[in-house]
Amino acid sequence: SLVGSEMCIRDSTKAAYNIDVVDFLLDHGDQRADNVVDHIVADFDDDARSFLTSYFTSGAQREKLAAGLASRPWAKVFHYLVVDDGVPTDVRSALVSAALAAIDLDQDYDLTTVFNAFIVEHYNDMPVFTQPQTEAVVKNIATLIGRVDVLIPDLGLIDDALRTLIVNGNQYELTAANLRTALDGDEARNVG
Repeated sequence: SLVGSEMCIRDSTKAAYNIDVVDFLLDHGDQRADNVVDHIVADFDDDARSFLTSYFTSGAQREKLAAGLASRPWAKVFHYLVVDDGVPTDVRSALVSAALAAIDLDQDYDLTTVFNAFIVEHYNDMPVFTQPQTEAVVKNIATLIGRVDVLIPDLGLIDDALRTLIVNGNQYELTAANLRTALDGDEARNVG
């Protein structure tokens, strides 16, 4: 039962490596979910890896868990989400998007060329790039893109607020279509 499992959380965070329990905690914004995430990040052992594989395959709150992992000091979170075999391919973009929306720019993430290539290939499938976000998230994403020197292939797919910052930072591929999009944005801003 969930009540019995919840009691275990107080006794042992590892006992909370249960998909139903973590679904419940994340769904209800329960602070004990933070304890589970903290434990995963602090001690990323075989049990934690096995749990994440199971959770990212069948958990109901996968994006919330990915966001929780990215908001902690776990340098390898993006490497894990992008390349680990335990992360199902069909949800990888959504998980990376959720994690990107939760980044803390004061954290030192291990962002490799594999991460950069993943962003370039999949940004158009990530809501953090294509749908409206809070001003803070937009600024964080634009800053991160600048830090890792990713060039966005098609500005037309990017949400307006993020597109403006990407254009201002020259973080897009120089193509005729992108230049038209960038200039149209400049004209729209100058008219307003």
